[in-house]
Amino acid sequence: MAVNSTNNSIYFNSTKSTSDSSSIKKDKSSLSLDDFLKILSAELQNQSMDNTVDNSQMITQMAQFSTITSMQELSAATSKSYAVSLIGKTVNIVTTDANGKSKTVTGTVDKVNFEDGVPYLSVDGTDYETSDVTNITPTQVSDTETNKSYAVSLIGKTVNILTTENGTSKTVTGTVDKVNLKDGVPYLSVNGTDYETSDVTSIVT
Repeated sequence: MAVNSTNNSIYFNSTKSTSDSSSIKKDKSSLSLDDFLKILSAELQNQSMDNTVDNSQMITQMAQFSTITSMQELSAATSKSYAVSLIGKTVNIVTTDANGKSKTVTGTVDKVNFEDGVPYLSVDGTDYETSDVTNITPTQVSDTETNKSYAVSLIGKTVNILTTENGTSKTVTGTVDKVNLKDGVPYLSVNGTDYETSDVTSIVT
């Protein structure tokens, strides 16, 4: 379901202002712990001497409610993590247009807005629920980016490097202390000399 985006929407771990009349309101039909305790208190106050509340039944009810609450909190946390993980990814979203017809929207999630703790994906200026997502397009990683990640993963590791000196091949063994970028290409700094990642023949440790 699409939701109109508001000007006070922010990025993750924040809450949109409740003064915004166009913001979505959370469903108030769910029972909170305070609601449960109020009901239980009222039940205890109004019990008759001939029909008192069963202590074991009360304890069972409290245990069941505690379990349900924990599951709801876990579900909410999972939903938030899932929403944030979609930032920067291209998704397909099924929504309904003004004529009530179903349509698919494709776009990149540029941020996550929160309304009363519920995450909404912002795609092309419109907010959608995470449940509206039907497909996630895998992020294409270039060979250059893969090479950079590989180079960074070697920092602190001892490697064997095959290089050429005066026309003669030789193996250099040393620890990669940093990665230098030259025109976007990563080079491994070993003993003060830069080498290409393709020069690595083996990783010692």
